[in-house]
Amino acid sequence: MQFSLQMGHVNSCSSEKYWNQYVKGSQKPVLVYFYLSYSGRSEQFYTDVADLARKHPNVNFFKVDVELLKSIAKAYDVNGTACVLLMPNENKELVVRGKFSKMDKEELEKFLKSHL
Repeated sequence: MQFSLQMGHVNSCSSEKYWNQYVKGSQKPVLVYFYLSYSGRSEQFYTDVADLARKHPNVNFFKVDVELLKSIAKAYDVNGTACVLLMPNENKELVVRGKFSKMDKEELEKFLKSHL
């Protein structure tokens, strides 16, 4: 299977191979959006994340369905939906401060900018 990465978009991470190659192997800062496909709240929050992806092409944006990639969600202690993980560089992961379940777009953008 051939994987691709689109700048300025929220890329769908559907396998551990994709996660390792594009998320963990990214040379740019990474923002990961964890969601449940059947959650209305996740869909609303996704719109905000997609807007940020268009505004920040210097950051690689990904979405991970926690039901599909349970091992990755578990590794980052994601137990809810509409959570965000920010990895500003390959040696740093903002797991605790980078997960938000109820955040508006302005707060999320401020958080992103403050760690880049």
